[in-house]
Amino acid sequence: MAKNTNAAPAKPERLIYCGPTIPGGALQRYAVYKGGFPAHLDDLFAKCPAIKALFVPVADLAKTVNAIATKGTRE
Repeated sequence: MAKNTNAAPAKPERLIYCGPTIPGGALQRYAVYKGGFPAHLDDLFAKCPAIKALFVPVADLAKTVNAIATKGTRE
């Protein structure tokens, strides 16, 4: 069987960090990462796994910012 060569390649996942800027340059609010979670932050994720929840798909940014501004939400 022949493969479908007309299919568009999948775009790498783009995540945006919505948490506070972390001193020392580890993370900056609203930084966008292409290709999923940044590997250089693996040690930080190991120390504080909840930080991963502050990365959202770029398309969800407006919804997440609204949730951050609303008291009582997880964000």
